[in-house]
Amino acid sequence: MLSAQFRRILLAAMMVSTAASASQVPTQSIPASADECLQSAFDIAEKAETQKLTNDELDKVDDLLSKMETYCDAQQFGEAMLVHDVISSLIEPR
Repeated sequence: MLSAQFRRILLAAMMVSTAASASQVPTQSIPASADECLQSAFDIAEKAETQKLTNDELDKVDDLLSKMETYCDAQQFGEAMLVHDVISSLIEPR
């Protein structure tokens, strides 16, 4: 059984996490179509190929690209561009 204090801390952490997620805005412009969205995925994939990434990083980028393509296909372009930003942050510092 969880103590009351632990439940309050857990609830506060969940609220902060939810608020942070809701405030995320993609840094890229949001595509108007699935084709534009998929082109963005293709472009970031090409950029990732030029970087010297470890196998673990390549696996993570590949998983994120799959997620981005799924969002593009579902016409959830804002979510797709948030994933694009995550991929960019993984490969940019190189």
